[in-house]
Amino acid sequence: MFTLDGRPLHLPEPQPMQLAQSVRDRERVFPCKKCNKCYQNVGSLWRHERYECGKEPAYQCTLCGYKSAHKHNLKKHYMLRHNPDKPDFLHQIEY
Repeated sequence: MFTLDGRPLHLPEPQPMQLAQSVRDRERVFPCKKCNKCYQNVGSLWRHERYECGKEPAYQCTLCGYKSAHKHNLKKHYMLRHNPDKPDFLHQIEY
């Protein structure tokens, strides 16, 4: 790989501790028995099974119909897609 100005890109070698951590992370996988989604900790799996799996998303955008299982994702959607203060970049693009 190269940098933008054409020089070779030198990436640091992973340290032994980082490699060991990544192996542990792959071993700690908790799959959902209903949909096979995987989680790194049992608490996230429990939350998924109790509130999300097999259920219609609880939050819906009134402007476009976007659906989300989490309120914070709907808030982020509003800010990114429907924020009146955000400039419309499509009109700034020259073809």
